Amino acid sequence: MRNLGCIFILVCVLLSSCSHDEQCTIPVDPIEYPCHAEYARIFHPGEMQHGRVAGLKNCRPFVASAVSGFKVIDTTDFDFFGLQITTYEDWGNFFANKEILIINSFATGIGSWPLLPDISEQLRYQTYQVMQDHDVFEDLYYIDTSYAFNIIHITAIDTAAKYAEGWFECRFILDLSQPSGRNPDTVLFSQCYFEAEMP
Repeated sequence: MRNLGCIFILVCVLLSSCSHDEQCTIPVDPIEYPCHAEYARIFHPGEMQHGRVAGLKNCRPFVASAVSGFKVIDTTDFDFFGLQITTYEDWGNFFANKEILIINSFATGIGSWPLLPDISEQLRYQTYQVMQDHDVFEDLYYIDTSYAFNIIHITAIDTAAKYAEGWFECRFILDLSQPSGRNPDTVLFSQCYFEAEMP
C-alpha cells in the first residue's frame, strides 16, 4: 500500500508539471547526420598570433590562423570586410604556407552578409589555394556560386580596437584545368567561428 501511495504521488507530480496550455517536451539527443563529403586533408593551424578559425572542413575538425580587414570605401555606401585564413606545414625551423582562404563581403556592421560574387576570372573576391613547397600552387579553387549559403556573419566588430568575430560558411570548387589529384573536387567550410585582429 505504501508503494502504491508513492507511485500515486509521483504520477501527480509528473502530470502537474505541465498545464494543459503548455506543451511538454522530453529532451532528446540531437540528430547527427552522416557526412558525405570527400576526404580533405587537415594541416597545422600555425601560431594563430592575430586570430583563429575553428570549424569543419568537409565535416572534419579544422583550425587555422586568421586575420581580418575592414575598410570604408568612399565611392559607395558600403564597408568592405575581408577575412584571410591560413594553415601551414611544420618544416621544423618555420611554418610553410599550405592553405590560403580569402573571403570578402560588403558589410555595414553586425549581421549576416553574402560573400561577394567574382567580377571576372582576373578579379576574384573569394579564393581557396592549396600550396606545395610553400610558394607553388598545388590546387586552386573558386567559390561555388550555386551554393546558397556562401555567407559571413559578423557578431562583433570594433574598428578602434581593430578586432572582429563571427562565423562563416562557404563552398569551393576545384579548378579542373590542372588538378593535382591530392585534394577533393569540392571543399565545404561550415560552422567556422573566427576571432581575428585587423592589422
